[in-house]
Amino acid sequence: GSTGGLLRKAQVEEFYVITWESPKEQVFEMVTGGAAIMRQGPNLLKLARKEQCLALGTRLRSKYKINYQFYRVFPNGEVQYLHPKDGVYPEKVNAG
Repeated sequence: GSTGGLLRKAQVEEFYVITWESPKEQVFEMVTGGAAIMRQGPNLLKLARKEQCLALGTRLRSKYKINYQFYRVFPNGEVQYLHPKDGVYPEKVNAG
């Protein structure tokens, strides 16, 4: 699958990493086009845009019932946790 222009952009700007754990090995459609294989157990994918992480995460939760997390990685190596910020996915409601 494609990374959506990640290679050039990641040298000077931040990139995004989405992680999830799969119960089995299976093929999935990449949000950037094409197909890829998710391995059984932990998976990690680097993407160029936050929107791509959200789109793939939505597909992982709706089609495969898999929870995910994603992070922003800055050029200096600093990592910022982005989603789900409070541990609750948007389709669920947090009390209060």
